[in-house]
Amino acid sequence: MKILLLTQYYPPEVGAAQNRLSALVRSCRRRGISVTVLTAMPNYPTGRVSDQYRTRWMIREIQDGVDVIRTWIWPRPGNGWLSRGLTYSSFALSSLVTGWLHAPRTDLLIWETPPLVLGPTAYLLSRFKGARLVTNVSDLWPASLTALGVLREGFLLRILKNLEEFVYRKSAAISGQTEHIATDIRNRVPEVPVILWRNGVDARAFAHGDATTWRVRWHVPAGHFVVGYAGLFGISQGLEVICHAASQLCNIPVTFVMVGHGPSKQGLIDLASRLGLTNFLWIPSCPHEEMPGIWRAFDCAVVCLRNLPLFRGAVPSKMYEAMAAGVPIILGVKGEAAEVIRDSGAGITVEPENADQMANAIGTLHADPAGGRQMGENGRRAAHTLYDREAINGRYIDGLLRALHVDTTLP
Repeated sequence: MKILLLTQYYPPEVGAAQNRLSALVRSCRRRGISVTVLTAMPNYPTGRVSDQYRTRWMIREIQDGVDVIRTWIWPRPGNGWLSRGLTYSSFALSSLVTGWLHAPRTDLLIWETPPLVLGPTAYLLSRFKGARLVTNVSDLWPASLTALGVLREGFLLRILKNLEEFVYRKSAAISGQTEHIATDIRNRVPEVPVILWRNGVDARAFAHGDATTWRVRWHVPAGHFVVGYAGLFGISQGLEVICHAASQLCNIPVTFVMVGHGPSKQGLIDLASRLGLTNFLWIPSCPHEEMPGIWRAFDCAVVCLRNLPLFRGAVPSKMYEAMAAGVPIILGVKGEAAEVIRDSGAGITVEPENADQMANAIGTLHADPAGGRQMGENGRRAAHTLYDREAINGRYIDGLLRALHVDTTLP
């Protein structure tokens, strides 16, 4: 069994897709399945290609024993959707050429969307390489873009909707990261097998980490309660609620540590300044191997999204990392994610974008350290028993092979 994995995002970049896909590659190799990765030159989230990859059209390298083919991308220098579109399109074009010339023939081509514009490349390469096409959907485009107000009815939206339907119907199988995504796709293309492939976490890796070192490095005042956010600063997260909640907590010793990168970060820094908040620390993105210690340095973690119906089916992957690290979570997300927190007892759920409820939840955890520790332990136990990534990947591979009628007695 040979797989070609087509994705714009892959380590050494950091992010949910990068972590999930690299873990899948490791799981496949343990099963005796050969994987070749076709991806972009590392540039996310800074929008700047790393020095060792700059000015190159294609580089082939071995990463963790895997053949990785990296191809040119026009990195995004700005945050506008025009520049994003050019970035997505540049990789779609270069990966088509590079994949056609350099990728081996394969049995399956698995590709990751978004970006949806990579779909035609995935379809054509599957034909060139004699492979069955498998689409993995981590976010419903164009539904997410319309819900966020990025796209309105018109020519471009019609193109994206037609493209979405085309790649779904050309796929031999489709997987989705949440039950909401999987159900949405099943309803639209009932003739194509759809597999639920949840996000998860390497629970063992996040069970350890030196929290004290990070608090010292950040210069957190002694005795302060640390509220942390780690992840993308994007338009979907609605992180302004953290600043507004913080403005109500001047009566308790609390420090907010905000780790990550994204188009909304500078706006949040400006908002905190306008609100007169001096207890915020703004930390750049960190390598994934440092995240266990960072999560464990938080007394509680905030995971939130904007209050939109679309996000009731979203389950942010950072939630599982916080759980595995034993950190109680304040969750501002409705739907599936809230069910995970309530069922596991891993934290407190609040209304999305409700600053009053978030401030109250922070105050509750600050006043009850023992209760917070119990929530953290509940989350750690659930991460190990229910959301361990290796087990999830094993079920996904088995389900995919069954859906494609491939012999599941592979080692």
